[in-house]
Amino acid sequence: MSEGEDGGDFLSLVTSRIPAIGPQQREAEAGDNDIYTTVTGQRTADTLRFVRRTGKPFTMPYGLLPIVWGDYLPTMILIEYGGFFTVRLLGDGLEPLEVLIAERRVTRIRACDEATAARLPLAVTAIDILRHYPSREIGQSIAAAMVREMVDA
Repeated sequence: MSEGEDGGDFLSLVTSRIPAIGPQQREAEAGDNDIYTTVTGQRTADTLRFVRRTGKPFTMPYGLLPIVWGDYLPTMILIEYGGFFTVRLLGDGLEPLEVLIAERRVTRIRACDEATAARLPLAVTAIDILRHYPSREIGQSIAAAMVREMVDA
């Protein structure tokens, strides 16, 4: 190309692109009093962000294929990230949340205080990282995860 040419018929500036949708702009739907957020429509979530009452939030990708343990105690869900750690959610009425996590529909879970939890049908009161893996170390009793961690605390 010579100086001053803009490319003519071969090169042109594309100005009609649709802007990319960022994470903050994706359609999301808040659950019970903003305790959790789900994706809308038929989409599934790519990551799950945990927002603890104290400490920094952390995000884990669904691509790590977490194992969700939720059918043992109605007040606890264990999300096992094999080779890393297990996330323990404590609260009340967690059965619907366990199903949504297993279906990869939840994008964010926020822990609330006990006063807020008392007013809600579904509430997460604690988000903890456990250093053991329930499928290997706990074995037959998932309830032991709660007892064992409480003793260690």
